Amino acid sequence: MTGNTMDEYQNPGGQTGGEEPQRPPWQREPKEDIEQANEPVFESETFMPSKKRPIGTYAIAAAILIVAIFIANAAKDSSTENLSEQNNTGAETSEEVVKESVFNLDGFFDGIRLGDFEDLDQASLIVNSAQGKPTTGDGSEKLTFSVVESEQDNMVYFATESLNPATNEAFVGIYHYNTLSNRWQRIYKTMFTEDGPTPPFVLHVLGRIDNQLILLKNKHNSSPGPCTSPWLIPFNGVSELLLLSLDDPYSNFESFTLPDVLREREEKAAERCRADL
Repeated sequence: MTGNTMDEYQNPGGQTGGEEPQRPPWQREPKEDIEQANEPVFESETFMPSKKRPIGTYAIAAAILIVAIFIANAAKDSSTENLSEQNNTGAETSEEVVKESVFNLDGFFDGIRLGDFEDLDQASLIVNSAQGKPTTGDGSEKLTFSVVESEQDNMVYFATESLNPATNEAFVGIYHYNTLSNRWQRIYKTMFTEDGPTPPFVLHVLGRIDNQLILLKNKHNSSPGPCTSPWLIPFNGVSELLLLSLDDPYSNFESFTLPDVLREREEKAAERCRADL
């Protein structure tokens, strides 16, 4: 925003000295009076006493002065109104920016699809073989969508699920995995049976906000449509979005309300997907 502009007053420089003094009107020739009347009048001019100056000259000067004052006041009022409008506009814009910044995207990291995770096969092999589990088929842990960047270099978060038909046990885990060394740390796990008091569910790591993971808790063996966004599944009344604290992973999950900016993004993506089918 630029600073306020003010009209600068230019003082015309009067000329003093070095000129021949002008003769009083009664000593001038008629032609001189005509030429002198056409000359511009400067502030530095020496005027004759008022009793000798024609009344009409003062009337004209007064009229010019009144017009100049009127123009200056009008310009000042206009400048004040414009400044007020600019300030009001700026205030409205600031309020809009604040409203849009309630959900801070600077600390938000979106997940990537499993198909875009280059270390998918290697991570699955390492996680299962290190625990003595089958690397494929029943009893093996399968990565669930999606994979989220860690706050540490070359590390990611992802969740897994497995079902052992022999024992009727289901397993859910969340891992912190190093893509260079293939080392991993399981930060959360839970187990339940198909016929137990808690219905089997699966967890998906959808994103991260600073030191919290955004999880989708969905029912086991759920098969949403090809254009269904995992962010929008909770709005179908089946599942829910949760927050897991990385500082205390085994503390109670917190409910996560999907921000409007993310919901609108996913709704538009789903519309484009359906249009391309």
